[in-house]
Amino acid sequence: MITKRDKLLNGWPRALLGCAIALLFVFPFYWMLVTSLKPNGDTMRYPPEFFPWPPSITSFQEAWTRVPMLRFAINSVIVTGGVLAMQMPLVSMAAYAFSQFDFKGKKALFTLCLCAMMIPGQVTFLPNFLTMKQLNWLDTYWALIVPFATSAYGIFLLRQAFMQVPKDLINAARLDGASHLQVIFHVLVPIAKPVITTVALFSFISHWNSYFWPLVATNSDAVRTLPVALAMLRDGDSRQSWGTLMAGNMTVVMPVLAVFLLFQKNLVKSFSQGAMK
Repeated sequence: MITKRDKLLNGWPRALLGCAIALLFVFPFYWMLVTSLKPNGDTMRYPPEFFPWPPSITSFQEAWTRVPMLRFAINSVIVTGGVLAMQMPLVSMAAYAFSQFDFKGKKALFTLCLCAMMIPGQVTFLPNFLTMKQLNWLDTYWALIVPFATSAYGIFLLRQAFMQVPKDLINAARLDGASHLQVIFHVLVPIAKPVITTVALFSFISHWNSYFWPLVATNSDAVRTLPVALAMLRDGDSRQSWGTLMAGNMTVVMPVLAVFLLFQKNLVKSFSQGAMK
């Protein structure tokens, strides 16, 4: 017979392993924060300080004055928000069409959608660049938003989620006079909220951290985003001030961590639902 004491003893190895794994993932972020709160002269001190006191914000001040960090942060918010505002409705409508309708060429179109997930961005950036040039959209927000107005990965995930919704529920909404858009946004979207949150979170992280396309498609600081600012900090730093670089990194990472912590329950729920199905 297994006693309560035996259960506790058997649970200790798992708890220790979980703590070790958590520490492994958390420590780089902690060290980034600690380095950003040190004066630049103390970042390479040996032995290293794990708890600098008093903390200094001089690295943040230097990072925000060396490059127009506020302008870059506003640009990142506009670009990422614009991508999500266009992407989520289009992805939802495409997933609804693939999951609920039967039409000629449906399998071929969905196969093309899946193939699009396998094409790396390095292959498509040149056609996108030439298209933006023809439209005179280079060095504008349009060039950073419109090419990412949809997502093959998001269509695939939402299609799978919408297919799990009972057909009777959708038919009942249609009998009550609901249009297709009402079915999508008032019936399917609330049911598939965890999956939609996951798609939005992945898209947010991808475009918030995007570096290559904003660098290629822009020429001025007026529309460039935060990852480009980090490269400017590094290139303009002849003394390699690690405190300044880590302060810039913290500016980019903190919104991502905040969004992840805010929506982690929906993320876990989405994966657990997928595992059960």
